Order: sequence, then C-alpha cells, then structure tokens
Amino acid sequence: MEDFTWMTFLTGGVAGTVLTVLVGWRRTLNDRSMALLDQYLVRFKDIEEIFRLLGNRDAFDQDTPSGRANINYVRRTLDWMEVVAMLYIKGLVSRRIIREAGLPSFIRDFRAYLRDYGPPLDSMTEEWKFCSRLEKWPHGSPSNAKIDRIGG
Repeated sequence: MEDFTWMTFLTGGVAGTVLTVLVGWRRTLNDRSMALLDQYLVRFKDIEEIFRLLGNRDAFDQDTPSGRANINYVRRTLDWMEVVAMLYIKGLVSRRIIREAGLPSFIRDFRAYLRDYGPPLDSMTEEWKFCSRLEKWPHGSPSNAKIDRIGG
C-alpha cells in the first residue's frame, strides 16, 4: 500500500511538472508572437515607404548614393522578415497567432512583389533561406511537419 502512495505521488508530481512546463512554454511562445506583432506595427511605416519607393524606378539606382541607401533599406526589412520566418518555421513563436495575423502570407507576397520588380531587388529575395522556405508551405504552415500543438 505504501508503494502505491509513493507511485501516485511521483506520477502526480511528474504530471504537474510537465503541465507547468507546457503552460510556461505556451506563454513564452505567445509573448514572443505579440512582440513580433508589435515590431510589425512599428515597421509598417518602413514597409509603406518601400512600396512608395517601388513606384519610382530610379529610387533603386545602384549608381547613386540614395539608390544604394534605398536598397539597404529594403535589405534591412527583408532581414527582419527572415528573422520572423526563422522563428515561425522553428516553432519558436505561436504559429497560430503569427499565421492568423497574416505575417507568413505577407512575407511571401512582399518577396513576390520584389521579384516581379526586377533588378536589383529580384536577386535579393533569394538570399534569405527561411523566407524562401515559407513559400513552400501552403498557407504558411509546414505540410510535412507536425503542427505545434503547444504554440497553437
């Protein structure tokens, strides 16, 4: 009878620990996701400015200082998108929150728009491996990996 009590105590303790870890992990994923969404809202003006610049073919002339600065402006935005894609693919953020906010599809659309723009922006889109992996996933979800149930 005493062994049964110890066994119950141990399994209850392990189950409680596992539950605590899972709840803590989910909270961490949600916190990271919300931080990314906050950054997205802050960066939205930068993205809006890039779309404005895309309307002017001379804005990305590599022979001018302003053209090179604008190219670097796009590169910084793509660097941020690469970090978002990496966190999403690796499951280090809540995929459900990020997907429902539309970030994976926005990143895919933004990269497609840059590719369609032509030189010098089209070649830049291939430098980011995680962003390009997003394009292979339908609706921004990994088709060949299990869905992250903890993070959503």
